[in-house]
Amino acid sequence: MKFAERMLRLGTETAFEVMAKAKTLEAQGKDMIYLQIGEPDFLTPKHIIEAVLEGLKAGVRSKLVVKAVSGRFCMCL
Repeated sequence: MKFAERMLRLGTETAFEVMAKAKTLEAQGKDMIYLQIGEPDFLTPKHIIEAVLEGLKAGVRSKLVVKAVSGRFCMCL
């Protein structure tokens, strides 16, 4: 199969570069929480679930809303 030449210009997905860097840091003994690819390795904290529900009820429909609440950050999809 012959691909269009423009396909050769595609680079590496940035998320995979982040994952490689995270694995390198983890190998050096750093504690990592993986959020860049796939599912997080912990349950969603209650305050984030509540923030998502509040946003949905208020009509928020953007892809990402980040709000600082009492020194904590809530990310709502």
